[in-house]
Amino acid sequence: MAKVVDAARITAPDGAVWRNCPACGRLAALAPDAVQCGGCTTKTRADSARLLPADAFTDVDRDDIYEAGCTFAAALRDITHHEIGDPGCWDLWGTCPEELGRLHAALDQMVSAVKTSRALLTAVERRVRRTAGKTSGR
Repeated sequence: MAKVVDAARITAPDGAVWRNCPACGRLAALAPDAVQCGGCTTKTRADSARLLPADAFTDVDRDDIYEAGCTFAAALRDITHHEIGDPGCWDLWGTCPEELGRLHAALDQMVSAVKTSRALLTAVERRVRRTAGKTSGR
């Protein structure tokens, strides 16, 4: 016998998992790497973050935001120091295979930093939304 969950699987894109949208909290079929639901795609993360109530943030949240920013800044600094010559220009000095490898490594480093920073920021936003939700219901 068919179950409701089977119908939900049919309507969800391949690989999608039903989970709460980190941006708005609505239940949606999200791809594993999706950061927000379709309804939130027109809003940027920065727009959503600016709508959070300032008094719902704690010192721990501020520390995590700082850590996320430092993680991102450290990757930028490292890549800039080792790979950038003139501002805005890649420091091209090796053979094509070497340069291809260097650029891939720098991009991988940046992707890793962005992923780590976004995970920290998502955790902060979830905590703040929970806190704001608890205080608004009082």
